[in-house]
Amino acid sequence: MEEHSLARAKATGGVGSDSADGATSSPEGRIALFDNLKGLLIILVVLGHIAHPVHNTNPVLSFAFDVVYLFHMPLFVLMSGLFAKSAYRNGKLKINRIISFIALGFAYQLALALINGAKLTPLRICAFTSAPWYLISMGCWYAMTPVLARLGTVRGMVASIAISLLSGLVDTSSGFLAIGRTCAFLPCFALGYYLRPATVASLHGRNIPWPALCLAGIVVAMRLIDTDSYSWFFPMVYGDNPYANGLFEGIAQRLAAFLMGALMSLAVLKLAPTATG
Repeated sequence: MEEHSLARAKATGGVGSDSADGATSSPEGRIALFDNLKGLLIILVVLGHIAHPVHNTNPVLSFAFDVVYLFHMPLFVLMSGLFAKSAYRNGKLKINRIISFIALGFAYQLALALINGAKLTPLRICAFTSAPWYLISMGCWYAMTPVLARLGTVRGMVASIAISLLSGLVDTSSGFLAIGRTCAFLPCFALGYYLRPATVASLHGRNIPWPALCLAGIVVAMRLIDTDSYSWFFPMVYGDNPYANGLFEGIAQRLAAFLMGALMSLAVLKLAPTATG
């Protein structure tokens, strides 16, 4: 993720001070709220990968796993988009950054294949079904920033959502070049790209997240009451699997997933600490 600049820190309250929205900036110009969010999300991603093979063996672990997966990747992708402003600036696209993401993704994929003793076939190396997919998707999203910039916020968001919803018609469960996940999470990246960090930081101190926090509590309570309440969600959590019951039900489910992710993300944003350690 790109580091936000000193100017952005000043825009949210100044360096080394508490901003009007309560988000504290460090002497180096970093907004502690974003550092805390990124740190939390990285921890959740790591825990998610560790817990995945065994989460069904323990009710508490299963509950935590299911709740975290409702929001942690959409919010992580949004944060990536939020600090991707420099990918395309003054008509110039940072090709080197894109190449770096792609190269790291394939290097990571190759290392995992060697560790797991998998056959090093072209199809296997291009099948991004585990952690390296994010690097490939980041390269693709960065490459899309000129288009997003030209389309503008409204048209860019409409196009991104349409691509995400229609991608459910295609079976991308093989993980080929992370196409399914790139398309599925594109609206999250686009939204982050269009938002200003100062705008997101200001939400922490406003009343808007409170209703979202209450609704997020209902979402969590539903999973606590019924362990199968979100069984429809997890086969499509990464967008690899095609819609199982047709276009309209699939679109409704994906939109519901986006809504839950937004509610949970706003709740996390409201609860995240704003002070430096």
